[in-house]
Amino acid sequence: MPIFYLKLYFCTLLAFFAIDMVWLVLVARGFYQKHLGFLMRSTPNWTAAILF
Repeated sequence: MPIFYLKLYFCTLLAFFAIDMVWLVLVARGFYQKHLGFLMRSTPNWTAAILF
């Protein structure tokens, strides 16, 4: 039974990671650029983003 929950956890983790990447790359980029552009780097730090 614990293996089932571990698999379920990792499937959920991957799903939320995919949703987060779609949000950050496609949807929120323009919004964040408009409102927080002065705080943003020209290129994202992918290592920090993935670890966060």
